[in-house]
Amino acid sequence: MLTDGYLFDETKVEKVSQDDAKGISVYERTTHKRWFGAVGLFGGYVLPIVLQALTAEVDDPLRLPRSLSAHFLRPYPVGTFRIETKIERAGSSVSVLSYKTFVGDELCGLGIGTFGKNREAQEWEHIEPPPAKLYDRSFDETAKRATEEHSLLCLENFEIWVEDEKIAKEKSELVAWVRMNQEFENVKTLDNLFYLAAADVVPPVITKRGDIGSHFMGTMDFMAYFRRPDILLKDEPALVRIYSASSKQGYVDEDCEIFSPAGELLLQSRQMRFTQTVDQSQMNKKMKEKLKDA
Repeated sequence: MLTDGYLFDETKVEKVSQDDAKGISVYERTTHKRWFGAVGLFGGYVLPIVLQALTAEVDDPLRLPRSLSAHFLRPYPVGTFRIETKIERAGSSVSVLSYKTFVGDELCGLGIGTFGKNREAQEWEHIEPPPAKLYDRSFDETAKRATEEHSLLCLENFEIWVEDEKIAKEKSELVAWVRMNQEFENVKTLDNLFYLAAADVVPPVITKRGDIGSHFMGTMDFMAYFRRPDILLKDEPALVRIYSASSKQGYVDEDCEIFSPAGELLLQSRQMRFTQTVDQSQMNKKMKEKLKDA
């Protein structure tokens, strides 16, 4: 379910062409530098744009998003963002779509999206939300503590409260409350667009371990599962847990679970990042150069 609001407006797309012979539809939008990450557009911004295009192509409110994969081929520059999508199969209850994303003429990413109707089946859930302080309005005073540590424009769109950071080094895990920046209008309701963004916005665990120096991490692939795509959060943040089981040979995994304040599992994701040691001053210089003409 998608709702009108700040993130919806920031990621909505327009259908610009349709090739019936090939079954390909093309959607576009112009991106903005306020969603820039370290070397390109924030992945948690790219994914909601893709979801908007796929949702429009499915065009069936009963077929909710169930999974979304993304392979990042190169950084996304600011500019005209194009999504080419094709319904590979539409069965009686499930639709599977492929997509490719471009900025200009450069292929930047590709993946698969699956949408499905609710089905009658056994239901259970053997997963518990992480221990965390109950969200309280008093948190507002420290809402931007996590984002102020990182000079990325995209983080200004969010407010993040990180729980005890000691577990990042001890267990390679971080727990945080996340919501949209309350300075923007129409951010009261959080939906699937937000859940995708939240799965990528909490600073990676590896940045909190304290024993690796300054690192840059680029996402290579990302997989999300929408567990309760029908749940919307109103006037409440989401509880996000990220953890890494392994960092080997310059590649690190990151699993994410997103819960409602009531403990309902909303989304799970996994991504693989490559890591490399960087000179932070040089990194900031390159970022400014890329943004200069954006």
